[in-house]
Amino acid sequence: SLCVCWYHKSLHSVAAEKALALLASLLTRSAVQSRAPLKARCVYGRGRAQLLMARQANPDSPCVWRQREEADGTDGVPQTVDGGEVVGAATASQVNSISHQEVKIAQSESVQYLARGSQSLREPLTLALQSRDMNVAAMAAMKIVESCGTSDAQSTALHLAVYQSCVASQGLLQLLREILCDPSQSRLAVLLHQHSQLTSPSPLSPSPPSPPPPPLLLEELTEQLNTYTCWHRLGVSADYMDLLKHFPPHFRFLVLQHSDDKSHLYSAYLVPPQPPPPAAKKGGPPPVAVSEMPVVARVAVSTDDRERLVNMVASSHRLQTQQLLKPLGDSSPFDSTVNHQFSSIKEAMDNYLTPALEPISTALLEKSDQGLTVVLLADFDLLQLPLEAMSLLQSQCVKSVSRDFSLQMQYHRIQKFLVEDEAVSATKKGKFQLQPSFLQSNITNFKYILDPRCELSNDSGNEGQQPAYKIMSQINAFPKITSKWTGHRGTTPEQAMSSSQWYPIVEQCSGFLFLGSERLAAHFPPGQLASLSMQDCSIAIVMDHMHTLKSSLTQSKLDLHKSKEEIEAEQSLQTAALLSLAGVSCLLSRQWSSTVDSCTDTVCNFLKSTPNYCLVESVVWLT
Repeated sequence: SLCVCWYHKSLHSVAAEKALALLASLLTRSAVQSRAPLKARCVYGRGRAQLLMARQANPDSPCVWRQREEADGTDGVPQTVDGGEVVGAATASQVNSISHQEVKIAQSESVQYLARGSQSLREPLTLALQSRDMNVAAMAAMKIVESCGTSDAQSTALHLAVYQSCVASQGLLQLLREILCDPSQSRLAVLLHQHSQLTSPSPLSPSPPSPPPPPLLLEELTEQLNTYTCWHRLGVSADYMDLLKHFPPHFRFLVLQHSDDKSHLYSAYLVPPQPPPPAAKKGGPPPVAVSEMPVVARVAVSTDDRERLVNMVASSHRLQTQQLLKPLGDSSPFDSTVNHQFSSIKEAMDNYLTPALEPISTALLEKSDQGLTVVLLADFDLLQLPLEAMSLLQSQCVKSVSRDFSLQMQYHRIQKFLVEDEAVSATKKGKFQLQPSFLQSNITNFKYILDPRCELSNDSGNEGQQPAYKIMSQINAFPKITSKWTGHRGTTPEQAMSSSQWYPIVEQCSGFLFLGSERLAAHFPPGQLASLSMQDCSIAIVMDHMHTLKSSLTQSKLDLHKSKEEIEAEQSLQTAALLSLAGVSCLLSRQWSSTVDSCTDTVCNFLKSTPNYCLVESVVWLT
């Protein structure tokens, strides 16, 4: 069995050496050097070959995630190959046959290949990010994560965040293409269709592959796409190593990301640069600087458990909708039924995530300072879960919990509020620059849309009890601040808002408030929502997912003419993605169905704090 192992190692080494020679020859050609995507792919292949040689050169083949595997009890288990031969355990005589000197030489050679491979992968990662080749960038980032592991937690955590940003960018771009699949919808749909035709690989066919698109044509198309906010927010910065320094020191980022095949769950705990400790008092002891180190982990997960958890959430959504539509005289225990199912979801979610969060929980619970802002950065599967209810986040040191699609999206939100280096005086250069903890919001140019279909009003006949009237009363209570607030309030069910009425409200505002029944994207189509430009909108409050008998009947009639994909594109997660791509800095949105009174009270409480509310955190809230 040991001979079989060494045979495979020799075979892989020869193949890797031939691949390195071929790639080195390709990199010398001008056609490759002049095209960043081709160069990135060649350099990526060179890095993968060097990592393969490092793995084969090391006689022990150490696992960089050994600590995590030992904790799971999977380390040291003999592995088998075809035929049932055990190759993970060798006899003492076979091990002793390899001299100590040969082992040292092999390990030194492996370390050199590993260093070269990791460095070679950083170059194609930068090239791919600059040329917006998210596929190559994601593969390079994940290879760095796998090669570094727990041996270099800082590099692993950062590259895991980059991998997540690339995967999120691909998912958001795919969402845009699905929504704008018809080129006749808008100019953005035409540009996205052309970009897809030029960059997507040709389908499998007996005919030879089509040549790559002319660089000038692709550059001209990219320049036209750059005029759209959504395209700008799809980009991932090539300076990913410096992203953390732009965030406030009390922020903590918790990254949760599945592997491509969903067989592993990666987790990381990222800490922005901290300010230096205060100067010591005269005659007093010097201050002790407590540094927080990043933490990474990887665990094997079950696809069945993940799908079962997602199905439980979908079932809970349906149950809440059914309970809300029951007649007022029905005495069935709504709260007890929903709370019981939510407790089951929370328990299943904790069981699924706890193995990956154990190292992070230790780092978070040891933090004695109060007032931490934890930002959850999760993939699309996990964003469907009530992550804010995790047991880990119930610590007293956690002040607020929020979520986002990726670290890069979080950076896009706060980019216009950052302290620019050019504004720092020459005398302060080189000093620690404290970033603002909150985003300044100009609430004087606030716009609102209240119950556009008049489906939330009750039949009591008392105007003072109507949701829109309650909110307007709160708005009119502060005329010095809200005198310039404008918007639309529904008056009759027959007069639905047209697109010409929506655009002036949502595109020319510093803040946006929507209170309506069912789904926001059912009132304003996703195809039109995708092409919005809301860069000046600091905060958007979306209170939807309220169901009445009248609204459910109307929505069911409208959904009869929609496909399954169109209805899925109108859900809360997709709406949050479209608003984020449109340029919204902070989003307060509903993820679960709720009653009309609950949503109305939430908006009224927000408006009551308007005189003291001019700062908002740069995060996405899905409640």
